[in-house]
Order: sequence, then C-alpha cells, then structure tokens
Amino acid sequence: MAGGAHPVAPGHEYAVIAVIDALTHVAAVLAGGACIVVFFRSIVIAVFLQRPRYDAVGRISAAITGAVFDTVLPRSAPQARVDRVLVWFWPLTQFVMISAWYTLVITGFAAVYWGTGASPDAVHALIASGSSLSTLGFATPSNLRGEVLAIIEGGIGLFIVVFLLTFIPTYLAAQQARADRVAGVYARAGTPPTGTALVAWHCRAGRRAALDGLCAEWESWIRELGVTHSQSPGLAVTRSYRHAENWVSAVIAMLDAAAIAKDVTDDPAPTATVLLVAAEQSLSDLTDALRAAPVSAPPPSQSAFDAACREMEAAGARLKADRDAAWRAFVTSQRRYADLLVGLAAAIRVGPETWRLTGR
Repeated sequence: MAGGAHPVAPGHEYAVIAVIDALTHVAAVLAGGACIVVFFRSIVIAVFLQRPRYDAVGRISAAITGAVFDTVLPRSAPQARVDRVLVWFWPLTQFVMISAWYTLVITGFAAVYWGTGASPDAVHALIASGSSLSTLGFATPSNLRGEVLAIIEGGIGLFIVVFLLTFIPTYLAAQQARADRVAGVYARAGTPPTGTALVAWHCRAGRRAALDGLCAEWESWIRELGVTHSQSPGLAVTRSYRHAENWVSAVIAMLDAAAIAKDVTDDPAPTATVLLVAAEQSLSDLTDALRAAPVSAPPPSQSAFDAACREMEAAGARLKADRDAAWRAFVTSQRRYADLLVGLAAAIRVGPETWRLTGR
C-alpha cells in the first residue's frame, strides 16, 4: 500500500467506535448527574439553609432579571417610576429561577435517560424527561431503568410544586410584614422618615418610655428580614405596594431612633444596643447576598445634630446634659450601620432624596 500505510481491520474500527460510544454515554450520565446536583444544591439553599450561601442558579437568575430591568429602566429614570417598576422584580426573579430549576432537571435526566440506554435517542430522552418531571407520564420509557428514573424525576417534580405552594407564600408573608412595618414608620416619622421625627412622635404621644419595647419589636423584625432577604435577595430590590415607601429609609429611621434612645435621651433603653448589633449582622448578610459594597455616608454635622436635639426637646424628650458626649457616642453608633445602609440603598436604586440620616 502507498506510503507504507497499513489497513485497519474492520473489527478494530468497530471496537474503537464502541469505546467512543460507551465513553459518550458515560459522559452524558455524568453531565446529567452534575445538572441534577446543581439543582438540588440550589433548592436546598433556597428552602432549608438559614444563612446566605453562594448559589449559582440564584445569582444567574437575579443577573438575568436585573439585565431585563436595566433595559427598561435606565439609571436616569425618576424615583417614582423606579419604585413602580421594581414591584415586579422579585416575582420575575422567582419565575426565572424556577424555570432554571426545571431546565436543569429536564436536561439532566434527559442526559441520564440517553446515557443509560433507557431512551434510544436524545429527542425521546428529552420528551421522557419532560413527561416524568411534569408527572404526566405520557412518555415513560418501557424498560426498568427508564421506569425507575421516571419515578425519581416525578418525585422531584412534586417537590418543586410543594415549594411553590408553601415556601413562596412564606416569602410573600415576609414581604407583607415588611410593608406593614415600613408603613408604620412612615406614618409616625414623615417622608422621608427620620430617627429624630420618630423619637419626637413618641414623646408627643406620651410614649417616651415605649421606645425600649419598640426596639425589641424592631430587633425581632430586623433578624427576620436578614434571613428572608438574604435567602431571596430579590425581595430586597422589590418595592412595597405603597410605591412612595421603601424599607431602607424606614430602617435608617429605626436605627437612628435606637441610637438616639441609647446615646442621646436620658431614658434607659437597654434593648437599643441589642437592636443595633442585630441590625449590623442582618445588614452585613444582606450586603453579601446582594454583592453590594458599603458606600460612605454623608459626613456627620454637629450643627445638624444640635438642631435635631432641639426638635426632640420641643416634643418633650429628656436629653442627656453632656451634649458633646452624646454627639460623640451617637456618631460612633451610627457609623456601624450608616455605610451599610447607604450602600444597600445604592444597590437597590433607592435615591438619596428618599432617606435621611440624623445629624448628617
């Protein structure tokens, strides 16, 4: 033969093709298994873990949703329009994430169906996978391997349905609780709400001593917000049904009021310290979940602080005699959460005209 080439025996060719085909099927099973593992990791993080974890599916879903909203909502859009449109952010993020889960499971099991020989080709494997995940069973493979895989995939489909029926209403309840808490702050502290106005309202209402108890309520709520909004960061972006109100502005007023109760007023408020520590942890977790960066808050102004003190005294507040010491203690307390909240406000597109830090 020309060039000294040797003919390849037909049997050897068939053996090579068989090995390649076997390796291809093994690779398909491994790839499909990887898709299923990614799905399980994502849904376990979303449903069961009580602390933030990196989830590629959640991050990609949020990135896709964010790209859509950035397209229809330019950075120059007025705040009122931003608030109206971003009401839809969390629902769309959930829809994209659930679609991603279904895609991972259908694709993963289709690869396993084909790789194990339960389905003869990729098209039939994909149809069989969709049939099993939807629990319709119209195209279950007529062999033992296919039937076992169909049972497993059908169970996963039912699990996703249970998630939709149980956990999503839980998040909606958390969003409603946030809206109610925020509305209460706006009703008492104006628009934008401030810690000064919140303390002054309680003094005028004869509820000066109730601030400590209120701090205990806020502590419980801020811990819950840290968990729910870190597990589902789209909630942090989504606005309340009252478009002119947002949770960041309300939290700024709450924490400023707690810092005032702790450092400025002459009434004991031991729970305020606990609230500020809990809030710092929750805000740090949420900053990590949103991949937001702290932003330097406006510099403190003692003249603005003195004006706030006069407003509170006019409302009947009893303030500490050493105003300079109170000012220094308040600035130290406020510094622990101010940059976190300003960074979160920037990340979720809450304009600086909608919030106000006391003494700044």
